[in-house]
Amino acid sequence: SRLSVAMDGSCNGLQHLSAMFLDEVAGKAVNLTANTTKGDIYSDVMNLTINILQEKSLNGAKLVELGAVTRKSCKKPVMTVPYAGTKMGTRDAVRIHLKDTGIINQFHEDVRSVVIQEYTDALWAAIEQVIIKGREIMNFLRKCPTKILKAGEKNVITWTTPNGFKVVQRKPNLKKIQVNTLLGEFCGNRRAMIQMGYPTDTPETRKHGNSIAPNLIHSLDACHLQNTILAMETGVQLNMIHDSYGTHASDCQELYEAIRQQFFDIYKNNDVLQKWLAQQPEFEYGE
Repeated sequence: SRLSVAMDGSCNGLQHLSAMFLDEVAGKAVNLTANTTKGDIYSDVMNLTINILQEKSLNGAKLVELGAVTRKSCKKPVMTVPYAGTKMGTRDAVRIHLKDTGIINQFHEDVRSVVIQEYTDALWAAIEQVIIKGREIMNFLRKCPTKILKAGEKNVITWTTPNGFKVVQRKPNLKKIQVNTLLGEFCGNRRAMIQMGYPTDTPETRKHGNSIAPNLIHSLDACHLQNTILAMETGVQLNMIHDSYGTHASDCQELYEAIRQQFFDIYKNNDVLQKWLAQQPEFEYGE
């Protein structure tokens, strides 16, 4: 067969966060421990969300009765936590889900905003109960760039992944100017004000803060993928997409073992976060 057989991570952003802190609770949910049954963090959050809604209000109980809380509706908010997901983003996902399924139409117009908010509050509370250490490190990392940029002399933040790849995060402030321009005959020779942005030499600390955790996780993802490819025998055909590792059926066992061994090697006796901090300009961690 020439078909690619794929093996995907179990919410791999959380796999990295869990491994970084040896978090047995979240680690079990994303299959980093010796589980007798397959962990499913999306279902864990779904079941907890249902329990919270049922105890919350009549609106919450009706949402559960209508089948509004599903694994699919919980998946995106959970997946985006390691990539700087927010409660506002979760609310948008809930609103779209209830609208697309038509479930929101089962509620009177006057209470629809309340229903969306109650669903969001329950889902966010469930995420916070399941993903504890992961959220702690996200909040910590979000605060670091302001201190790193203040302590250093550069307007970028850099680090090196466990396999030696240098990462440069550049988030400059933009100088914005407006240009009054003629659009041309294709739109009736009308004039329009166009806003343009030019990068400056000063960093945008807010964007650095929002980007640091996602980029750190992505760099560890890339490190794992690179190491896995290099560990495979020469000539093996590979088909990689982010956390999806694919090969021919005849080479699946080798890839299966390489994926796990290389992930294990990144974190075995290796404090990834502490090494990341050690690469940054000195600042008080406890501030």
